[in-house]
Amino acid sequence: MSNRAAGGLALFAALALFSLYTLWAIVLPLLPNDLAIHAYVPDRRWAVTAPSLVLAVGLGTVGIYIGALLRKDALQDLQTQRETGK
Repeated sequence: MSNRAAGGLALFAALALFSLYTLWAIVLPLLPNDLAIHAYVPDRRWAVTAPSLVLAVGLGTVGIYIGALLRKDALQDLQTQRETGK
């Protein structure tokens, strides 16, 4: 798969997810509760809980990655200092 095709697929997926989330979190609360479409979507509390969990996991992953890079760089600097005789 070419980069252009992968990028197009990722863009389509992002737009689809954004559209579905917007419909779920913003439009559906304005519609009457007796409509059948409400049976096909999760409870409204998940409209806040799910993105919050994704954000927390994402920030935690980025933080751990940056911490690992900083630790690796510090260990390399320490090893270089020891080899040169301080």
